[in-house]
Amino acid sequence: SAVPETTALPTQRSRFDGRWLAFAATLIIALVGVGWWHFAQVPEIVTGIGEQRILTLDDGTKVFLNTSTRLRLKYNERRRDVRLDGGEALFEVAREASRPFVVSSGERQVTALGTAFLVRSDADRWAVTLMEGKVSVASKPDSAAGESPSTVLSPGERVTFKADAVAPRLDRPNLSRLLAWQQGKVHFDNSSLGEAAAEMNRYNSVQLVIESPE
Repeated sequence: SAVPETTALPTQRSRFDGRWLAFAATLIIALVGVGWWHFAQVPEIVTGIGEQRILTLDDGTKVFLNTSTRLRLKYNERRRDVRLDGGEALFEVAREASRPFVVSSGERQVTALGTAFLVRSDADRWAVTLMEGKVSVASKPDSAAGESPSTVLSPGERVTFKADAVAPRLDRPNLSRLLAWQQGKVHFDNSSLGEAAAEMNRYNSVQLVIESPE
C-alpha cells in the first residue's frame, strides 16, 4: 500500500513553535559549548618579578610561590595535576590517598600523597627538594626522555637535573638557606660572582651584568 504523505500546515502556531525549537536547540548547544570551554580551561597562577604569593587550594594544599613563577592547575576526581612552567614553588600537600598530587615541569613529574617539597625550574636546571614525607620523581609517561627509573627522595634530599649532565645529582642542601626567599633573603655559599648575579636578577627588573667574565 502507498505511504500516506504528511504535510505540515503553515499556520502561525507552527511557525512560532519552530522558531522556539530552533532557539532552544541553539541555547542548548551554546550552554554545552560554554560548559566544555570552562572545563577545558586550566586556572593559571603567575607571580611577577620580585613578587611572592601564598595560596590555599580547594583541597587544603598550600602553595608558596617565589618570584617569576607560573603554575597551571587541573583537578579532577582521580588526580590533582599542577604544571610548573618556570620559577619556584613550595608545596605543602593535603593528604588524599585516592587522589595523588602530581607536579609536572618539562619532561619530569613529582608524585606525592601528603608531603612538603620544593620545585625549581630554570632554563637549564630542574630540581626537587623534599622537606617532609615522601615523593617519587620520574619522567612523564609521554616524555621524550624515554623510560627512566624513578627517584624516591627522603626528607632533606634534593635531586637536580641539568641540561648538560648525563645523570641527575643527589645531595642534601641547607634547607634554611634554600628557603631564605620566604623571609625576603638570599644566601650564597661558595658561589661565583656570575651565579650570585643570576640569582639576584630573578628578583629585580634592573639586571646585574658581569662585564668582564675573568
